[in-house]
Amino acid sequence: MKNMKPLIAAIVFAVVATGMTFAGAQTEGGAVDETRANRLIVVMDGGRVPDPTNWNPYSVGVRLDVGGHSGMMEYLFYFNLETGDVIPWLGESFEYNDDFTEVTVALRDGAEWGDGVPFTADDVVFTVNMLKANAPTLSYSAAMDEWVKEMQKIDDHTVKFILNKPNSRFVNSQLMVEIWGALPIVPKHVWENEDPLTFKAFDDTQDPKVVGTGPFKLTKATQEEIIYERRDDWWGAKTGFHALPEVKELVWIGGTEETRAALLASNDLDYPGYMTKGTFEVARAKNANVRAWSNDLPYAWMEPVPLTLPINTLIEPWDDPEMRWALNFALDRDEMAAIAWEGISAPLGSMFAPTAPLNKFLEDNKDLFEKYPVMEHNPEKTSQILTSKGYTKDRSGYWVGPDGDRLEITVEAAAEWPEQKKMGMVIAEQLVRAGFDAKARIMEWSTLSDKFATGESTTWAYWLVAGVSEPYPFLDYYHSKWVNPIGERQDENHSRWSNPDYDAVVDAMSALTADNPEYWSLARQALEIWMRELPMIPTTTQPALLPLNSTYWTNWPTAENNYIQPYYQCGTMLQIILELKKAQ
Repeated sequence: MKNMKPLIAAIVFAVVATGMTFAGAQTEGGAVDETRANRLIVVMDGGRVPDPTNWNPYSVGVRLDVGGHSGMMEYLFYFNLETGDVIPWLGESFEYNDDFTEVTVALRDGAEWGDGVPFTADDVVFTVNMLKANAPTLSYSAAMDEWVKEMQKIDDHTVKFILNKPNSRFVNSQLMVEIWGALPIVPKHVWENEDPLTFKAFDDTQDPKVVGTGPFKLTKATQEEIIYERRDDWWGAKTGFHALPEVKELVWIGGTEETRAALLASNDLDYPGYMTKGTFEVARAKNANVRAWSNDLPYAWMEPVPLTLPINTLIEPWDDPEMRWALNFALDRDEMAAIAWEGISAPLGSMFAPTAPLNKFLEDNKDLFEKYPVMEHNPEKTSQILTSKGYTKDRSGYWVGPDGDRLEITVEAAAEWPEQKKMGMVIAEQLVRAGFDAKARIMEWSTLSDKFATGESTTWAYWLVAGVSEPYPFLDYYHSKWVNPIGERQDENHSRWSNPDYDAVVDAMSALTADNPEYWSLARQALEIWMRELPMIPTTTQPALLPLNSTYWTNWPTAENNYIQPYYQCGTMLQIILELKKAQ
């Protein structure tokens, strides 16, 4: 059982093959269903909602990405990754003072909550103060407590954030949707008499407490399906800020890749979420209206997030940097890209997103990658490290410690995303080949995210969402200020790694802007410390192969029509929904 490569290849083939059994699928292109003319049907990210009654955006692990990001919830600012432009929304503009210790935000006059109450500075001030008072328990609260000293209301449509220390990127990192989401503002008139630790903002779909500023309102919520209806009284249309979306009903559904492929082929799904290359190619053959970001290989939009293998550094023996390097040398990234991603991904050797400015930083410091060869697949070096630590191999070829126990490790991965599931299997198999007693454990994302957030996991396949244009957000992610004991939740630095020298360098960076030469010198220092200790193992880039169906809706973002990034599960999905047009 040491060589599991044929088994993994068979599993990959079986996943693709079984996904192609479209029971009851219609003919090519499917028949046009007039009852679908006003509905946009999108897959839920993660498959299903663990608790569809929880609409508290600050509950750790709540899955608002399956709908709240895209229909009901709006943010102050959005960032267009394709154009590099800031999109002002509930916020009209922002301005820092000279030393970046204050930022003044002008709010959109005329914006309203779904119940008709004006959106004002009172909501922003209340939200931030509420989070600070409940730090670090609620999501976003630790960051607000760290950075915000005081909130000031200048007038109904102007607020000032007075910061505890200089931060030239406070708006980008906290108030602007760059990749995933940003600080969600809640209505003061709804929340001020509620306990934010227990408040779910949900009784039934008619309860006005489930309220946002977006153009849709919630009408149904179950684990398998969330439905919104368009609000024709949306503030954006009333003020002339933006026309109403042509979509009148927004439906989010769950389902496996096989189910989604069948629904896509039969025109019962418009935006099916992440799909493997093989499944996409057969679904496209079944429906001529299906395509992805590009019509040609690799089909996918390349995400500004690296796929990684974090290691819990509070668990022995992985608290030893040399043991983490032993794992690293056992891994073959080319094989990961070929098997898990079917050849559309690429090996990755750093924590950073593969964007132009970050690639330049890596090129400027390529000597560090010669000194610390993260990309090197060398099982012999794995053996050398383990032998120096007193490990020997038993008769079955597994490493055994001085205590006589095998060197065990479990690689966890989410079941909902096919590539991540296969990544977990491939990584575990590679570790077995190197002599580790390794196994893959596949589970629902809700369970996995809870496990690594509380420090119960040893290692897991996971993407790192931090930034797009400079190294600081990625470096700050690994600051020890985020670290809690095992059993307590945390939002960042899930490796629970601490290094005081690293912290000092990153703290010095926080006060500088990226146009300061000292900033880049400090970034190099932090990178070298991080690479030496390797609390996370980079694996591959993450392609977003997101099929889209133009049978009922057109003007999707594509490589030829790249008005914005094609994320369906992030805050910028609202920008896509607003631009979709009914097919003629």
